[in-house]
Amino acid sequence: MPTDHSKRIRPLGNRLYTGSPIRRRVFAWPAVSRTSQTTTSANPTRTGELSRDNRKRGRWTGARATFPEWFRAFVDLERDAEDIRTIEHEVVPGLLQTEAYMRVLYGAQSPFGEPVDIEAAMRSRRERQEALHRADGPTMSVVLSESCVRRMVGGAAVMAEQLDHLVELAGRRRMQIQLWPFDGEIVTGSIAQRFVLLRIPPARAAQPFTFAYCEDLDDARYIDDPEAVRAYESHWGALQAAALGPADTRRRLRELAGQLRKGA
Repeated sequence: MPTDHSKRIRPLGNRLYTGSPIRRRVFAWPAVSRTSQTTTSANPTRTGELSRDNRKRGRWTGARATFPEWFRAFVDLERDAEDIRTIEHEVVPGLLQTEAYMRVLYGAQSPFGEPVDIEAAMRSRRERQEALHRADGPTMSVVLSESCVRRMVGGAAVMAEQLDHLVELAGRRRMQIQLWPFDGEIVTGSIAQRFVLLRIPPARAAQPFTFAYCEDLDDARYIDDPEAVRAYESHWGALQAAALGPADTRRRLRELAGQLRKGA
C-alpha cells in the first residue's frame, strides 16, 4: 500500500479525487484544495458541469461571504439536491434551527478566535433554509442523537422553541425527523460520525449521483466513490433503524418541550 500521497492523487477535471487506504475518493474545488492541482479529467461531463455551475451560481458577497470557502461548494450542491439525509450528534442541523438557537451558536467563541458577523451569518443560514420551503424543494430525512435535543443551547426557553420547531417541521410532507434515544441500540461502532448524504438529480447534473459530506473545524470532504457512499448509506440505514419512528419522535419532542417549560 503506497504511503506517498502524491501517488494516490488522480486528476478529475477542475477537482481532485484523492485516494485513501480504504479506497475513498474525495473531491475538492481548487479554492479549498491543499494539494497540487491538475486539469486532466477522467470524467469531464459531470465534473466540468458541476465546476462551471459552482462558479456561475456562486454569489459570495454580502451575507453569503460569511460561508468559508471549503463550505461554498456544499451550499450550491445542497440547493440542487433532491434528497438530503443527515445524521447529527450534538446540535440541531443548521437547516432546522430557529433564529434564537442559531444566534446563541453564532455568538459563542470561534475556536480560531475570529470575530463573527452574527447578523450576516444568520441571514446566510436563513437563505439556506429557504430551500425547504420551495415547491421543488428536497426531501429531507434526519436522525438526531438525543444529545441534540438535550444539550442546553441558550436556556430552557430557546430550547423549548427549538423543539416546537422540530415538531412542526416533522409534520411536513417532505420532512422526516427521527430521534435516536440514549437508550437506543448501538448498531455501529462509528456512533460519533456526523455526515450528510446529498442526491443530485439528473435535471441538475449530467447524471444523477449521491455523495457524502463530512465536515471538520476548518475543512470538509466531499466523497462520491460508489463503494464509500454505500458504506455511508449502510451506516445511515443502521442508525435510522435504531431510532424512534417519526410519530414517536414527535411525541418525545413535545414531552421534552413541556418539561423545559415547566422547569423554566
